[in-house]
Amino acid sequence: MRARGGSGLLNAGALAVCASVVLFGACGSESRGEHCSPGVPVACPCPDGLTLANRSCQTDGTYGPCLGCGEAAPLATGDQFSQYVVSKLTLPLSPTELAHDIDGDGAADNRLGSIIQAVAALNLGPQVSIDAAVAAGTVVLLLEQSSTDSTQQNALKAGVEITRGQATAAAPGFNGGDHFVVDPADTAGKLVGDITGGVFTSQDPASSLVPVELILALPLVPGQAAVPLPITAARLRFQRVAGGKLIDGQLNGAIRKSDVHSLVLPAIAALITVEIKKPGSMPSLKTFDVDGNGTVSAAELEGHALIEALLAPDVAIFGASGSFDPNPGAPDKDALSLGVSFQAVGAQF
Repeated sequence: MRARGGSGLLNAGALAVCASVVLFGACGSESRGEHCSPGVPVACPCPDGLTLANRSCQTDGTYGPCLGCGEAAPLATGDQFSQYVVSKLTLPLSPTELAHDIDGDGAADNRLGSIIQAVAALNLGPQVSIDAAVAAGTVVLLLEQSSTDSTQQNALKAGVEITRGQATAAAPGFNGGDHFVVDPADTAGKLVGDITGGVFTSQDPASSLVPVELILALPLVPGQAAVPLPITAARLRFQRVAGGKLIDGQLNGAIRKSDVHSLVLPAIAALITVEIKKPGSMPSLKTFDVDGNGTVSAAELEGHALIEALLAPDVAIFGASGSFDPNPGAPDKDALSLGVSFQAVGAQF
């Protein structure tokens, strides 16, 4: 676990620790030979100057290096740009599909897969709504890749920005010639990573100091607006192939517990409501309509054992202060892991 400050400045407690050991050079120094008590760690500032880690006193009575700082967010380099639009967005069908280790515990995470698996068993099909929205251009997801390689095949510190686009007046052709307009209300998620053999892989969130955040709009309910899911700790991977297309795209991240209950739960309620109004719908679905008024509300799902188990957070990525701090050992999980796949083609925007 990496120790982090709860704000952009070293907090008062950290400064007090540093002041108390300044005579021994324990804070902000990697020198050796200081006297210390074995087994007693002290706080030390990380290279970013914003967060804290620990230096342990070694058995010989000297302080060890500052450990647990994680990786600082790298900066993208290069002036060669390529633009794409997502032509296919696919939900996982199981918790092992499209999974990635978000919190650094060594196990791949994708709780969204469990949710979709259960939803499919109830004869609810959100994938149909997603396919229709992407094909019609009502949901537009844009990517811009930058690097030092004009072919986007091999480069260090390449960048990818993901942003939402405005809905199109007509269905896109997805032939490389479509033009889109970026949604001015959206803030792009900016990821940095290396490209090897056309495969871009962004920095791993489990070892990052600052999480990448973006909005993923998923039209889960037929005929209703897409649900704007705020994703944090995002991680991106894809391969660019001939024709400037992207294949094997995978976007992972996490949704805060509060967003799960305010956004995902109402969407599931709306999905069930649509289904129970259909002739011949599964009788078991009507058990979710507790008051029998023909509409399932988020409040009715709130206490349902199945739904609560499905939406239970499975990763711990925020510290007690609410700051980003992936901690697989934390007993209280605070976010729900997510992973989706995509394909993309060339575009202009």
